[in-house]
Amino acid sequence: MGKRFISIFLLVAMLFTMLPAGAMSAATDNVSTSVNTEWQKRIENPFADVKEGSWYYDAVQYSFINGFFSGTGENTFSPDGTMTRAMFVTVLGRMAGVDQTKYKGQSSFGDVPKDAYYAPYVEWAFKHGITAGVGNGKFDPNGLVTREQMAVFFVRYFENFGVDYDTGADITTVPADLDTVAPWAREAVLKLWNTGILAGDGTNFNPKGNASRAQAAALCMSTDKAVETWYSEPGVPSDRVSVDPNNGQSTETPDSSTGDSGNDENEKDSDTGKNTGGSQNQNKTTYYKVTFVIDSTREEKVYKKDTLLSTLSIPAMPSGKVFLGWYYDEQKTKPINGNDILNSDLTLYARLTDGIALDEDGIPDFVSAMD
Repeated sequence: MGKRFISIFLLVAMLFTMLPAGAMSAATDNVSTSVNTEWQKRIENPFADVKEGSWYYDAVQYSFINGFFSGTGENTFSPDGTMTRAMFVTVLGRMAGVDQTKYKGQSSFGDVPKDAYYAPYVEWAFKHGITAGVGNGKFDPNGLVTREQMAVFFVRYFENFGVDYDTGADITTVPADLDTVAPWAREAVLKLWNTGILAGDGTNFNPKGNASRAQAAALCMSTDKAVETWYSEPGVPSDRVSVDPNNGQSTETPDSSTGDSGNDENEKDSDTGKNTGGSQNQNKTTYYKVTFVIDSTREEKVYKKDTLLSTLSIPAMPSGKVFLGWYYDEQKTKPINGNDILNSDLTLYARLTDGIALDEDGIPDFVSAMD
């Protein structure tokens, strides 16, 4: 019996070695094609209202593939829709890789039903100090989350769980509207502003603004790329795997969580979605400050490294003046060129000329540099 088995084994081995190399290669190619096809199916855009080329397209795909967000309908995402406090805490819990079963059937807030889809995440956030509610035993799950609330939620999560959220950005400015940030949220806003994760429009933070679903998706993507290790519970790394649909690769990332103290008013955090971050501490975005000098006024804005200087937004010009271009020097002898990029903090000087009234036929009798 043993000899028969050995004979059969040797026969099979000989036949296998006689197979053409092309056949073996074809089999490998078929496996590879199958894997690639399956991957393409996984990252196919399921949302009819999220068009390729929109500023939030990549963020929505990233957030959907990684399970942070689901759609609002069979094939809709509603990018301009608003985010409630319950939605945002749920998204944060999913990013942290929270085990819902540990918190199911529990609710510390009178307005959070125990069977609500968001109840386990709210309970997790409450028990770990990320949220304290809005007072009087309420959480206000349907209240719209604001940018400053989102900032507080994230920072409490990061700091209570010891999560490193440094993006490597070196932003030294502060939001121009910092005075409008609630006192209980100011420290958190500044911390995230300095990382570039919550950058507003580069000048203002708009703390009371309600975050849209698209903005929240952008925030989630940049934050997930900035954080190397997430924790689902204090000291317990998450087993969630991050997937980047842009390159078809997945990276194991642990979870992080924090907490916040205070009552519901102290817990209003939100965010816009413009920002950056590195990916697993790699490819981190660098920001530089540009100071615009216009006559006797100065205005500062923050832009990403390698931004074309010719595409920078033009601040408002004095009445009766015509803008002729930006210059590197105060004497206006060194103009910026079309291919110049931002690679350091920079001061630009505006060259202006007096406006000229139209002639009798309504035609200007001057030509601007732009013409």
